[in-house]
Amino acid sequence: MSKKLSSRLVVILAILTGVLIFGLGILIGVFIPKQTANTGDTSATYRRLIKDADPRFAQWVHDEISAEKFEEHLKFFSSIPHTAGTPEDFQQADYLRTKWLEFGLDETSLVPYDVLLSYPGDIHTNPNKVEVFEGTDLVSVSEPVEPPADPVMVNRTGIVAPFLAYTPSGVVQGELVYANQATIEDFEKLKNDFNITVKDKIVLAMYGGIHRGPKITNAYNQGAKGLIVFQDPKDYVKGDKKVFPQGQWLPPYGVLRGGSGIAGYGDMLTPAYPSLDFIPRKRIDELPLREIPAQPIGYGDAKKLFDSMSLASLRAPEGWTGNINTTYRLGPNMINNRTVKLTVNNKNERRTIYNTIGIIKGSVEPDRYIIIGNHRDAWNFGAIDNTQGTALLHEFARVFGALLNQGWRPRRSIIFASWSGEEYGLLGSTEFMEEFSKTLAERTVAYINVDILATGRERFNMASSPLHKKVVLHASKKTESPNSTYASLYDFWVTSQNKDPKTEEPSIGGFGAGSDYAPFFQRLGVPCINAGSFSGEGYALYHTLYEVFNLVKNIIDPSFNYQTTAVRNVAEIVMKLADELILPIDVNDYAKDIKTKLEQTKSFEDTLNENDIFLDKLNEAVNNFTRATEAFNEELANLDKTDPIAMRMANDKMMLLESSFIDPLGLPGRPLYRHIISTYSSSGKGGFPGIVDAMTFAMEATQNEAAQKWREVKMEVAKVIISTVGSTKGLNSCRNSHTIPVEMNILGLIEVPNILLIVAGVLIAIYIKWKWDFSLWSSQGIKGPATFPIVGTFWIYFSDKAGLIKIDPYYYQKYKKNKVYGTYDGTLPNLFIADPEMIKKVLVKDFQYFTNRRKIHPMFGKLICNMITALEDTEWKHTRAVMSQAFTSGKLKRMVDNLNVYNNIFLERLGEKADSDEIFEMKEMASECTMDMVAAVAFGFDANVQKNPDSDFPSHAKVFFEFSALRVFAMIAPIILPILAPLIQKLKLADTPPKTVKFYEDIMAQAVTNRKADQNKQNDFLQLMIDSLDAENETKKLDKEVVLSNSVVFLLAGYDSVASVIGWVAYELALHQDVQEKVFEEITELLGDEDEISYEMLNKMTYLETVIEETMRLFPNAPRTDRRCGETVTIDGVTIPKDAIVSIPIYALHHDPDIYPEPEKFIPERFSQEEKAKRNPYFYQPFGMGPRNCVAMRLAQIEVRLCIANMVRKLKILPCEKTEDPIELKPTGQMHPKNGIFLKVARR
Repeated sequence: MSKKLSSRLVVILAILTGVLIFGLGILIGVFIPKQTANTGDTSATYRRLIKDADPRFAQWVHDEISAEKFEEHLKFFSSIPHTAGTPEDFQQADYLRTKWLEFGLDETSLVPYDVLLSYPGDIHTNPNKVEVFEGTDLVSVSEPVEPPADPVMVNRTGIVAPFLAYTPSGVVQGELVYANQATIEDFEKLKNDFNITVKDKIVLAMYGGIHRGPKITNAYNQGAKGLIVFQDPKDYVKGDKKVFPQGQWLPPYGVLRGGSGIAGYGDMLTPAYPSLDFIPRKRIDELPLREIPAQPIGYGDAKKLFDSMSLASLRAPEGWTGNINTTYRLGPNMINNRTVKLTVNNKNERRTIYNTIGIIKGSVEPDRYIIIGNHRDAWNFGAIDNTQGTALLHEFARVFGALLNQGWRPRRSIIFASWSGEEYGLLGSTEFMEEFSKTLAERTVAYINVDILATGRERFNMASSPLHKKVVLHASKKTESPNSTYASLYDFWVTSQNKDPKTEEPSIGGFGAGSDYAPFFQRLGVPCINAGSFSGEGYALYHTLYEVFNLVKNIIDPSFNYQTTAVRNVAEIVMKLADELILPIDVNDYAKDIKTKLEQTKSFEDTLNENDIFLDKLNEAVNNFTRATEAFNEELANLDKTDPIAMRMANDKMMLLESSFIDPLGLPGRPLYRHIISTYSSSGKGGFPGIVDAMTFAMEATQNEAAQKWREVKMEVAKVIISTVGSTKGLNSCRNSHTIPVEMNILGLIEVPNILLIVAGVLIAIYIKWKWDFSLWSSQGIKGPATFPIVGTFWIYFSDKAGLIKIDPYYYQKYKKNKVYGTYDGTLPNLFIADPEMIKKVLVKDFQYFTNRRKIHPMFGKLICNMITALEDTEWKHTRAVMSQAFTSGKLKRMVDNLNVYNNIFLERLGEKADSDEIFEMKEMASECTMDMVAAVAFGFDANVQKNPDSDFPSHAKVFFEFSALRVFAMIAPIILPILAPLIQKLKLADTPPKTVKFYEDIMAQAVTNRKADQNKQNDFLQLMIDSLDAENETKKLDKEVVLSNSVVFLLAGYDSVASVIGWVAYELALHQDVQEKVFEEITELLGDEDEISYEMLNKMTYLETVIEETMRLFPNAPRTDRRCGETVTIDGVTIPKDAIVSIPIYALHHDPDIYPEPEKFIPERFSQEEKAKRNPYFYQPFGMGPRNCVAMRLAQIEVRLCIANMVRKLKILPCEKTEDPIELKPTGQMHPKNGIFLKVARR
């Protein structure tokens, strides 16, 4: 080899080596993520980890909670009886599931359980009753159900008559004995003082003294064969004595129905385990049911029984009489040997109950839960117990959903739970807890129970675990008082209620087992709060048929101020627990509570010492625990809030403290009551419940049993010691360290002087980067169309002249089994999702990563770039928050009259077409109507498009939907070669024509001028926009260009989107006359003699709604929707890089035969409630889902319903010779017919 050749080879090798090194350096610099320096981690993820609560969100929630909305919810949910296990109960459960999803919650579901329930005999065919006979002659019979005293009660189906659940059916007849309150002492007094026994007799007793369940057992133990209970007016008619509907007191035939107090809680057939299919069930004859027939009656019927007692029966002693206008006698002697016949036709049935669960996923700690629960079921209407709780939960879902739409997401997950079966023994909540106990015990920060909110306006009460005392008191101080006498709810509370003598703070109650907190608190040790309740003189109508909306509206809380105060108070608690960096818990409050229990237990110390049981070690354990809580609080105050691990550890120690006092074997005689500190004792005495109960059993034991029973007491003392010592060890020091990685800049180490090497390296790097970009999806095993240099997979959009409606379904079906497929718009990665759960994560659960849509380049001009669909991040959140205020239910309701005006013009024009038998293009006519509608209700001016054929509105609207070849090129070229975008922007090839911009600027300026000249301030979209221009508060301010752009958005929506839906619905009705007639029948029945269709009627047109939904399945306004990934994230194993596009192929989903069999057929029944419940809701997205769904969706729905309903009621929609079937669509991004929708109409 020559020397010259050798030199050349060296040079070539050197160049190649240099290029490779430089290229490698470029690749490392480009593709290896940089680590931050010691100055602090500034990544978005880290900032989110250490971000504390923003108090402005809590204030927004406070302000958004509406007394008007709460009243609306309460009226709706209390309008029908909804006892557990009935169709009405399921109807409400499913309604909540659907509405919560619409409000914006991430997930909603129905959780069913098959449980044992109990029902009385039918009111009409075999009622429960109490009869008095004289021989064979009927003297009197009790009322089968309360007489109507409110319009909602008249001719109402589904009413459950008075009865006592789980008491046996049977017919007994005999003498009657009055036994006061049927306590053991009362029966002893009858026998010892009056020589009266109840053996083989029927017992009459008043409510009070003890629960109704033990009354039955006491009567049975005394030999009675039946029990009748009543409410005496001395306890249920007080104060002004006004009975319902004039007042809050009990009418003569009002009856308290309810459970019979079976021991324990949860489904009796599967004690301690969830009522799932595979769980073995007990037999009915194994259950601890009540022993004899029993029936409640009104005091009006009780009077008939007392009146039938003869003078030979002794008068009742002092303290046993009440306020019935009769002589209270003991019996058993009756006038003319009359007898009492008790007929009970109760039946126990296994039925399915449904819990409704809604979830808002936490952004930082999604595995930590704040659960808000209430029982939905009621004994009939239940306007107080517990539809008030349902109204609160529904208002929360609405408000928090609206807050999500503004971009907020809680740090921790919030779970909404609407339980069923509470009235039967906490069935729904208990079965749910039993099914998910392991997860709930480990992850629940708080269970907040919402039961009755107000029975009066004089006092306020709350109950809470000591762990949540701090947040409860804080919230009450932040919440305004319901009346003007006090500044805050705290002031009202501390004045109206007994104070804690040690702290001068309001007395916070503890927990029994009377509501849905019990399974969480007593079984799992989840820290609980029982939401506050206002009370007054009494709650006389409890569990009667008279618990109706008008009781609340007219008597209890006419302004709804007290109830909404309770709602705001709970909201404040939820926001702090869900959002604060460090949980608002003071563990020392728990130590104080334990010390109180210890002092109460020490009152029995002499008795304990006599039996060789000493409390020294327990006293020492409690003192050590107290010191540990104080030390923990001190360390917590100094915790490094830049260390997310340390904060997580501290929060978990506080959250799990309660559960360290759960004993798996439970309390003596009560294995399902496991909280050894805060469960109530069986005897009602204060102290540690296990110690107190065991001691009571030992003192009552026989001599042979005593030694063993006292050993059990000693064991209970040991349990408390063990738990307290364990809790002390758990509160060890908080971790306080923070390691920050060191930055390395590999590229900075490379120096290459030769320009040729640099150029070569750059070229190699670009080539490799291209190859890398196109391997993003394939490297993860994700399939997709073939890629080509520069264009990526963009070639597919030119492969079929039919456009997206053919392209998307083709690739969707091809890759559906893989759930995803990948494409490239130029070099921009685009992931298509076919899996509903993954869709849900992108649109809702992980919205923080997918806040924005595909980026709109400035080359499109300000008019388009400032539209809400194009805005990003905080700009979008801010604009959305302002604009969404225009479309509340109240405002939409007021819009209907205005919409009807322009709809009537539309009908007149259609009538003229009918009279002339003229063929017309439906979408064009509809667009003129909807543009008039939107202009009127949103901007307060008459566009007069329908009556003015020369109007400029349609021509300027068409600019946004009709594209020249040059404009199409200008839109597509930058996707493939982004470098062209600045040139296109400079040449204004993609911009909105100046003439059109000027047109809209002039229209808006004129509208603003007219409005400002009008002395009567309107409450519409235009006013909202004007106010936002002038707003001093930055949170409500919008600039002029944003206002203009988004005003145009709504006009365009009316012109195109809404009109398209109307056109398509009319098209399908023309082709399906049978469906059209069903719609006509529904409208006719609802309308009756009314001339105008109201907002309320529109919401009741359920069949029309199925027709519209099926039409929008066939012809969604957008064939696909997309989101842009804000930062690299992994979802379901797929890594999506920052700025990648994620697309949901809506049209393809809507036409998937596996989801919608025979997808090209028009079948409205697909969208019946039953059918919808079978499908994942994310398979149907005509308006999109999640926070970035259509802001004016509800207005659009009303416009469509109103136009179609009015059209069908007046006219028959008919096909004609120009009607295409099937119809051909334009190959564009909108679902527009290629040749138009040509129809005819005929008058009805």
